[in-house]
Amino acid sequence: MSVHRCDFCGDPVLPGDTGAMVYDAQDFASNAPLNFGSRGAWLACATCDAFIRQYDLGEEDARTNLARRAKAKYRIRYKIKDMPTSEVNQLLLNEINRLHAAFWVFRKTTPPVPYSVKQLEER
Repeated sequence: MSVHRCDFCGDPVLPGDTGAMVYDAQDFASNAPLNFGSRGAWLACATCDAFIRQYDLGEEDARTNLARRAKAKYRIRYKIKDMPTSEVNQLLLNEINRLHAAFWVFRKTTPPVPYSVKQLEER
């Protein structure tokens, strides 16, 4: 069974997860200070999708809350929760904000579509 991860927080998104959405986006690459990029669509779990939709409706705090959610998830997933909080938080938040900013720049205007493994792998 394929398991994809939310491109915003990194949580697994399983087939049948309701509320998970796929957003079309242009490919991009960045190389400073950390290398990252994206090819095609971005997958958003239901929680992250809710933040994206709130931001699209003009709720500026939603974008900040999306980044905070991602930061908390990454600290746990990569076992960096015991490192000095202020330094790690700032570095992680800067990189997450940079990655998420790329989403809003390269996101296509087509509406998101509900997640399905086949549909995501075709993009």
